[in-house]
Amino acid sequence: MTTKYIKALCLALPPLLLTELAFAENASSADNLDPVSELVEKLRDKEDTLEARNDELALQQAKLDDLLVKRATLEDELSNLKRKRSNAKAELDAKFQDLIADPSTDISPYQQAYQQAWQQVNNHQQTQAANESAIIEQKKRLAKLEREQALLATTLENLHEAMREARAERLRKELTQKDTIEVVHSLTCSPNMTLSACANQGETLTMQKAIRDFRGQVTDFVTESNAVKQNIDKVAFNIHVTNSEVVDAGFTGGMDYTTRIKAELVSRPDKTAACRLLDLEDRYCVETTQAQQQANRKQQAKRWVNVTIRSNRYDDSVTINDVSYGSTPVELMLPVGNHDLTVTKPGFVPYDREVYLGKDQVVWAKLKEQPNQPPSPGKKFTDPVANNLEAPQMVVIGAGEYKVGPDARENVAIQQSFAMGATPVTVEQFDAFVTASGYVTAAEQGNGCNMLVNGEINQSLETDWRQPGFDQAADSPVVCVNKDDAEAYTKWLSQQTGQRYALPNDVEWEVAARGGTESDYWWGNEIGVGNANTGWSGTVWSNDRTSPVKSFPPNPFGVYDTAGNVWEWVSNDTPVARGGAWNFSPQRSRVSERLELGENTSANYLGFRVVRDIKTP
Repeated sequence: MTTKYIKALCLALPPLLLTELAFAENASSADNLDPVSELVEKLRDKEDTLEARNDELALQQAKLDDLLVKRATLEDELSNLKRKRSNAKAELDAKFQDLIADPSTDISPYQQAYQQAWQQVNNHQQTQAANESAIIEQKKRLAKLEREQALLATTLENLHEAMREARAERLRKELTQKDTIEVVHSLTCSPNMTLSACANQGETLTMQKAIRDFRGQVTDFVTESNAVKQNIDKVAFNIHVTNSEVVDAGFTGGMDYTTRIKAELVSRPDKTAACRLLDLEDRYCVETTQAQQQANRKQQAKRWVNVTIRSNRYDDSVTINDVSYGSTPVELMLPVGNHDLTVTKPGFVPYDREVYLGKDQVVWAKLKEQPNQPPSPGKKFTDPVANNLEAPQMVVIGAGEYKVGPDARENVAIQQSFAMGATPVTVEQFDAFVTASGYVTAAEQGNGCNMLVNGEINQSLETDWRQPGFDQAADSPVVCVNKDDAEAYTKWLSQQTGQRYALPNDVEWEVAARGGTESDYWWGNEIGVGNANTGWSGTVWSNDRTSPVKSFPPNPFGVYDTAGNVWEWVSNDTPVARGGAWNFSPQRSRVSERLELGENTSANYLGFRVVRDIKTP
């Protein structure tokens, strides 16, 4: 991570912090156990730390700049010293010729001058070597500070997320009130109204006044009353009258009719009311359970969309979900969800992939001639491993032009198709490797595994991939593995299959993760609710643990879990992971985000997936 990036990120945080603190300042100072108040203090502390780290980072950068300036100066000085040494040698050589002609010639002053010039060059080169060593050490020191600064920025992001969630939860509790109030209301009855009609109207209007007064009482009671009142028309408080009685009613003079009602009322706002009142996203108020997510997907599957299948060849054959539909073009209705699509023609590579249909669309199947063609993009396959085991399922990513980087502004060219793991490597798959090879991870050798606790990185010597600090299933992504552990797995897998497996590089990972999209997440620019397992994203796993792989739909390329769940190692020269995790803010799960790590880092939010070469015949 560059210093420029970190500075930009850190500069962006204080205004957010001030906004959060401004809302939270209304918290009652008397309630020392209020989670919002506790978070306010943590945020202030982290802001102070951030300012100090910014100063230290600037100081260390200045030191590096001075060393780089000194390097240039030393290079110029060395050139001058070498030139003086050459001149001294030339003078010595000339006097040596004089000595041959006249043995009485004294050349000792010239010998001393040359020796002195040579020694000056040697001493200067040692000074240069020391400066180069200082530059290397200063770069290491600066890189360590940058990683710490990036972690601090992540901690601040997580605290902001926790603050929003805590504010929403506090307001939710405050909005759920029950009280008995007594209200008096007078009205002037029309001369043509009967006594009964006047009494009924009086009771109705008085009850409406009771409900208005109760709502006002509720909004006056809440901590963030000013913010709530600005958005009060956005929600229904769902106020229910559980009991009421007319205490007194009658004419009080002329045609004025006064009604006094004693009413028991309760407010039951819906789950997202607190978020709408605070202008927060619904994900801070809604937790989608695993059963709800499955139900939502089933409900979504009941919707149907119009799909047209076309190809670049005549007389082809279209098969969808093992049902033949003849040759293209094929137009039909299909339910929302994943469908297996195959378009074939003799002499051409089959177009065979799983496609996600979520709206009316046209799917183009580009058929290529069979000779010397690698597997088609989107094709899924699994290499066999000894003892009836299987390698991770792979998805072919086609060669071509793609966009990567922040806002997808950078164009990259993939010259050769490759296969990406459809999911992160699971506990079951890693266990097969350990059982077969006897491998012991660094965490198990005594290095332990990092955990993110209350925004702080803690090393746990009792934690490893078998016991990461939360329950894991066989199909959960393996965690607590450092980069060496991940590469050991890829080496073993290569030996077992005869294919070349490795960790993906930065570009390969992002191309596969984007799935051909240019948004922050493959489904759009907002995290939404229940779309991925990140912190504060409204899933049953958020901020608690990893989720089983394939708990969420795949991206358009058929790759799962590219946002959240676990950070994933990539094969950079410097230790870097991509993708975000279950306990990091949704912002860190954007597809262009990178997490720079220290060497030998393992953490219970850090896993990996593999990439495999595609051999061209």
